[in-house]
Amino acid sequence: MALEKIYGEFMELYDSSGREFFSEAVVLLANWYTGREHTILARDGECGWKLAASTLRNPDETDFLVKAAGKDFKECERGLFFFSAVRNSVCSHRVIPLMVRKGETAGLWIMESIGKEKISPDREILKTGHLLAFFVQHSLDERMLVYNKYLDAEMNLPGKTYFRQVTGRIQEQGHLMIVCGFRWNQFREAVRAKGAQRMEEEMLRLCEKIKRLDLGNVYSLAEDTIVLVSADSSQEVYAGVDCTFRDQGMGKALKIVILCLARGKDVLTELESAFQAGRAGNIWIQTEEKKNPVSRRGSEKQAAEEAQEQRADVPAKNMGRTGNICDEGSAEEIEDILGLLEGRGSK
Repeated sequence: MALEKIYGEFMELYDSSGREFFSEAVVLLANWYTGREHTILARDGECGWKLAASTLRNPDETDFLVKAAGKDFKECERGLFFFSAVRNSVCSHRVIPLMVRKGETAGLWIMESIGKEKISPDREILKTGHLLAFFVQHSLDERMLVYNKYLDAEMNLPGKTYFRQVTGRIQEQGHLMIVCGFRWNQFREAVRAKGAQRMEEEMLRLCEKIKRLDLGNVYSLAEDTIVLVSADSSQEVYAGVDCTFRDQGMGKALKIVILCLARGKDVLTELESAFQAGRAGNIWIQTEEKKNPVSRRGSEKQAAEEAQEQRADVPAKNMGRTGNICDEGSAEEIEDILGLLEGRGSK
């Protein structure tokens, strides 16, 4: 098949398929190179691989290819190469690295012959691989443009625009969500006293601490404000935050607020009101069910005791998966929230 036609069909597919590009690309490859199975693997971190799309339907077979790629691929590979082992039914195979800008390999195209026909290492296969790599690079570039649009470059976190979109979608579906805000108290005065570079380093250190909590997705709203959106309960978030910022320091410089919000509440407005009401060194909590805020001090042990008292006062029918008053959602609802936080939910 002429490369011009291959390019034209790839381009038409790319313009029309969106996220399904690789799933439909392997179908095109199967039509061009009949009697063969086609699998595309994508990078998963620095050393690993994950399945992007395949004509194979058996998960065990695709898992075999993922493991083979992890074992046999070397960064020095530039052209066709082979795995050291193949599946039982495979007569012949070729692995084509999908190289993008700066000589990096962003993916692998694996072609396998199931019948008796061997795959000849002709130039057309290599050039088709180069075209496929071009569209991989194009996809990465588009993704980076979108990422930069929503990125707070200084903190290297998604910014306020993306935060509003994600929280808005969660609220539209009627889910409760936990929003935990961290604001450096009297940030401008601290900049004047310590210098801008020192405070930038402090905020980056704060950001890393919040990420290590592993309680949800982290966003930057301003130079002095970072927020965490979680699908966990308010008590779980409180316990993690309290333990980290009281035991390891930095807590006295921060205003920390924890909100449990449902549909109808403007998240940024509620956050700002909570920051105004809170005090540095305290964790200020407000739930949707309890209108009166609670300003908490003390250790994680005290927090656990208070949480236990709250659970004892709540009727069993109102309890969710952890017995907390904010956890009325089912396991499916929790999964929906997690999907939205990871960008997997539909608009």
